[in-house]
Amino acid sequence: MLPTPKDLPRIMCKPINMETMNAVVVEEYGNPNSVCAKEMPVPVPQEDFALVKMEFAPINVIDEITILGHHTQLPTPRILGSEGSGTVVKSGGGQADSLVGKRVAVMAEYPGSSGTWAEYSVVHVSMIFPLSESTSFEQAASFVVNPGTVALFMQCIREGGYPSIIQNAAASSLGKMLVRWCQKEGIQTVNLVRRREQVEALKNIGAEHVLNTSEQGWVQEASKLCNELDVRVGFDPVAGLSTNDLMTVIKEPGVVYNYGSLASQTCEVSAMLLIVQKKRLEGLCLPVWLAQLSPQEKERVSEEIEPLLPDVLKTDYSGEYNFSNIKDALEAYKQKKTDSKFLIKIG
Repeated sequence: MLPTPKDLPRIMCKPINMETMNAVVVEEYGNPNSVCAKEMPVPVPQEDFALVKMEFAPINVIDEITILGHHTQLPTPRILGSEGSGTVVKSGGGQADSLVGKRVAVMAEYPGSSGTWAEYSVVHVSMIFPLSESTSFEQAASFVVNPGTVALFMQCIREGGYPSIIQNAAASSLGKMLVRWCQKEGIQTVNLVRRREQVEALKNIGAEHVLNTSEQGWVQEASKLCNELDVRVGFDPVAGLSTNDLMTVIKEPGVVYNYGSLASQTCEVSAMLLIVQKKRLEGLCLPVWLAQLSPQEKERVSEEIEPLLPDVLKTDYSGEYNFSNIKDALEAYKQKKTDSKFLIKIG
């Protein structure tokens, strides 16, 4: 289980006196102009945490949410960055001892961790994935958040024995990963997008069933496809009325897994879908899932993800930036975030 708030004072990182690093921080939540490169203390790893010398980190949706203040509001200035890649250079003791010297992919979404847009980051062992020498730091920068989430989806699909799925926001990097992994497993997908060009983008990677939700009649068409393909599970990162749309079109009994709120709204679901049609709405949270895995289970997840990084779970980067032009990177991300990833080279 993740630590409770009362545990935080015990595990929060303490700085080393007179030892600093370069990092990208947000100084005022809700103000993107307050994002800047700044000298910060190098964090010290506590037990079961490791200090990682960062090499690369991507810009993710959660990073934008953090800047806007819609995520956990730790004291500012707060180091940004939710994942990345690098080398473990120091252990705080415990389970982290065996990781020293290893090339790793990391996620910083664990209480007591520090952001990855920094020369050094402190990360909990449950969020660290050792890498083989064949995987580059660039590939591994986006190892955890999207591929890990898709691995969680695949576990749900396998456990439920589902032959088919439906997803919205399907033109995102994560959505395309899910399409490719389902193709690999022989699972049919129904994919919902918002624009005509996104339909073509998904069909170009082999997605057979793609519907544009800005066109009339898409709900009826989606319902027909879900009935024909026996779709009883949906994946929703949007929330708002989009959750109800997925709940409406899947066959009964079925389940929709929500894993985000791109609409910045709460999930809306008709009571009749829950009561009469016996459909369910459940939440999925990658950090919680990873924290609950045993070391052996996490190793199996890692071993399944890493070979798929070059193709099935590949991340296409639209540009590479560094700390000196981080505001340009954020602006570029804002303009193209649906299906674009931007890489930050550390140092």
